[in-house]
Amino acid sequence: MNKWLIDRQLVRDFLVLLFFFISGNPAFTQGLLGKYVNILMFLVILAIVHFKIPVKCWKEMLRWSFLLGMIFMFQFFLLGHITILGSANYVIKMMCAIMLAFTLGDSARDSALRVMTVLCLISLFFYSFNLFGIRFPSLVDIQSKSQSLIIYTQTWDDETGSLFRNSGPFWEPGAFAGYIILVLLLQIDQVNELWKRHKYEVIVLFITLLTTTSTTGYIVMMFLLVYNAVKLIDNKYLSVASVALLLAISVFSFVNFDFLGEKLQNEVVNMDIENPSMLNYSRLGSLMFDAQYIASHPLFGNGLDNSTRFRFHNDVFTDEELSGFGNGFTGSIASMGLLFMLAFILGIYFNPTLKRKWGVILSVILLLQGEYFLNYPLIMILPFVDFGSETVNTKQKFKLIWRKKGIEG
Repeated sequence: MNKWLIDRQLVRDFLVLLFFFISGNPAFTQGLLGKYVNILMFLVILAIVHFKIPVKCWKEMLRWSFLLGMIFMFQFFLLGHITILGSANYVIKMMCAIMLAFTLGDSARDSALRVMTVLCLISLFFYSFNLFGIRFPSLVDIQSKSQSLIIYTQTWDDETGSLFRNSGPFWEPGAFAGYIILVLLLQIDQVNELWKRHKYEVIVLFITLLTTTSTTGYIVMMFLLVYNAVKLIDNKYLSVASVALLLAISVFSFVNFDFLGEKLQNEVVNMDIENPSMLNYSRLGSLMFDAQYIASHPLFGNGLDNSTRFRFHNDVFTDEELSGFGNGFTGSIASMGLLFMLAFILGIYFNPTLKRKWGVILSVILLLQGEYFLNYPLIMILPFVDFGSETVNTKQKFKLIWRKKGIEG
């Protein structure tokens, strides 16, 4: 490999690393830096591509800027207030996602895999010390239950003081698990090649995923294994047997691993169906809580500012209490509306380089049950990123059908 290609690869990997960090590293997303880091990322991408942005990229940026601008405008008319800085920041996040996807092209998948493998190895190094109760001094002051070393975030249980979950460089273990799965999702159309070319990287990612002990992460991984088994195995009997085996493993895990079974049971038991306005930080409790806000403004949402997003409860709970809700899917709809969520999902579906569309869409919906990933730009690349499979889009299908009819006629 010549020096020019190595230099280009390093630049791409640097961009991906920076993108990971602005998508949930506490040192980059909290405090004063968190307000302006997306603008910095936008300028860095512009500098690297030397303003040579493809026409298709400009079209996508204009299309999504118009959609988001329209949503924020209607929020202002309906609610009487929006956060200017928060709204502008959200638009910039989407622009960064679009530009990164077009800048990296078909190298995005391998760059993301390389960077995530390195982050996983670093996390396993620090996590091995944490298992023996060894804490490293914090480099950045963040929330009370975490200490940021920038390349690794230490999290612990306040009651026991134990450090038993791996957060990697992100804000919590569930976020790390989600991003590991997101990197694997980018390879969903290349599963056979992935194992042949990147066997050791995949093993590192799987081992690291286990150390997060993330319920949502485990569920999505089980779903992906079942989905790919059905897609890869031609023999229907073997497909059914594979699904049955994975379901049996899932049931066994639920029954025998306390952190899985008890956590899901507690969420159901603690959910107050008769009084959904009560604070409940579980995924199901958050869903019930968000439902009343979705019903109030279903199409355009309730905005990104807490004064409108939680306007029914601002006099009862503090901003810190209200920020603890954990259902990213219903929370994103409550904030940005069904129009945005539908546009995002349709963007993934109509990505012309993606074959296994429903595998990605359902995985994303499941991931969003755990964290507010749509508050960060990394997951926003999915409608635009190159998955490596050229497919025929809807417009092309109609052209082919009419051409065939013309020939036959």
